This record gives sequence, C-alpha cells and structure tokens, in this order.
Amino acid sequence: MKQEDVDFIKNKIRDISEKNGYDLTDKLDEIAKAKCMFFGIKKWMKCPCDPESDRACISKHCKDDIANDGVCHCGLHKKKEIDDRE
Repeated sequence: MKQEDVDFIKNKIRDISEKNGYDLTDKLDEIAKAKCMFFGIKKWMKCPCDPESDRACISKHCKDDIANDGVCHCGLHKKKEIDDRE
C-alpha cells in the first residue's frame, strides 16, 4: 500500500464529504487505509464495513444513517456541527 494512494483516497473522501455538507470524524486515516488495502484507488468509494453491498461513500444508505444516527455506518461522515459561539 502506497502512502500516495492513501492520500488520494483521503482527499477524495474530504471532497465528497464537503460537497454533501458533512463533517468527517477522526476515522479518516483508518478508513482511507482500509479502502486502499481492500479496494485500491479505482474502487475507493466502496464501503470497507460492508464490501458486498451497494453501500458506498455518501450513498443513500449513508445519508439515511447520518439523518437518523448523526453518523454513517462506518463512522466516517457525520452531520455538520453548528458553531453556536457566533
């Protein structure tokens, strides 16, 4: 596993999370490494927690999990935290 592949996946995860209005948890490194190890950069979207399903980063499953539980199945993407100091 090459570090540049892990970094590529981390950047893709950050982009998709931001585009969908979510924050990331502290599991970014762990999950990016798992995705790299199991799927490589070509299939980075697949869910390492449920690789046989149609789950993927920010799939309908993810959005439903985040809406209901505040965090996705993998514990990677979460609802944006509101800064009430403003």
